[in-house]
Amino acid sequence: MSANLRPGSRIARVYAVIAEFPGVPVSADEIATETGLDSHTVGNHAFNLKRRGLIEHSQPGSGRKAHYWINPQEP
Repeated sequence: MSANLRPGSRIARVYAVIAEFPGVPVSADEIATETGLDSHTVGNHAFNLKRRGLIEHSQPGSGRKAHYWINPQEP
């Protein structure tokens, strides 16, 4: 796993779900369902991944949920 994420850790599980679909926005609820983590935990880990520059995210409006994605790498 890239960026020195400990395999099997919660943050690595969140990253793995997002990385499974490069360039495709994935909601926090979808990540929570796939990982078995609650949405709050997913949001915290996604924030840290964004801060590390590993993922991008949408800025949700009022009442909307955040989405996260990885930009596909250049060939």
